[in-house]
Amino acid sequence: MSEAVGAGALSEDEAQRALQNAINTEISSGWRVESQIPGQATLAKGRHINHIGHGVATVLTCGLWAPVWAISWAVNRRQVQSLSVDQYGNVQRQKL
Repeated sequence: MSEAVGAGALSEDEAQRALQNAINTEISSGWRVESQIPGQATLAKGRHINHIGHGVATVLTCGLWAPVWAISWAVNRRQVQSLSVDQYGNVQRQKL
C-alpha cells in the first residue's frame, strides 16, 4: 500500500504513472527503454556503429567512404538519458 509523504506529495503509484507518461512521450520520439526500476528509467536512442566495417570500406575505397562513415556516426550515434520522478511527480531528465 502506498501513502503520501507530505502535503502535495503523490503516492508511489501516482508518481510511477507520471514517470510512465514521460517514458511514453520519449518512446514516441524514438527512444527505447533499456532498463526500468520503480521511480527511474534509462532510455537510449541511436544505433551501434560498425567502425571496423566502415574502416575497411574507407581503406578499400582510398578514403571515398570516409564521408559516409562520418555522416553515419553523426546521425546514428548512441544517446542515453535517465528519467527519474520525485515524490511530487516532477520528472527529471539527465543525459548520461
